[in-house]
Amino acid sequence: MKKLLLITALILFSARMALAGALFVPSKTGDLDDWKNASQAGGQCAIWNATDSKWENQACPSGAGGQPIVFIGFANQGVAASAITYFSIAGPQSSYSAGEVNQRIFVPVSCTLKNLYASIGRPQDSTGSLILTLLKNSTATALTVTFPAGSAQATMEKDITDTVSVTAGDYLDFKLANNATVTSADIIGTSLECQ
Repeated sequence: MKKLLLITALILFSARMALAGALFVPSKTGDLDDWKNASQAGGQCAIWNATDSKWENQACPSGAGGQPIVFIGFANQGVAASAITYFSIAGPQSSYSAGEVNQRIFVPVSCTLKNLYASIGRPQDSTGSLILTLLKNSTATALTVTFPAGSAQATMEKDITDTVSVTAGDYLDFKLANNATVTSADIIGTSLECQ
């Protein structure tokens, strides 16, 4: 799991920065023992090579029938009372942002987003819910999860019904709305499939 998080972060940050020949490691989360040393280009995806038992960068799979890309994000802080904030769909978050622009991740391939999962690391206060909504190009989508008022620590919520179509170059981030009168629970993990 540790290597999947690292590779996912590398892929998405590389695509986000759109620089050929460079991979960006956003934090000290592991090593690249299982990375096949191949030439790198911006906009590529990490694909598991079963023959070599290594991750290697290749052209991203496209549409149905291709291997899914999974965006994994995690943070460890709450949202202020009755506030809205934003965070990235991928990689570790050291802080949320009052503005959306610093949290955007650009999608490297056209696909359908589905299967949004999220979990909280402490209870959500009984005075209001916490709502996580996927934004596409700054517009709310149908992919959303709600942690009801009074949700227990380690609660996991999911939206496995709704889907959102995206095109390569669209940007995504999450909006968090805390409807409680105190600081919210912290989102400790999200995952979202791009197929």
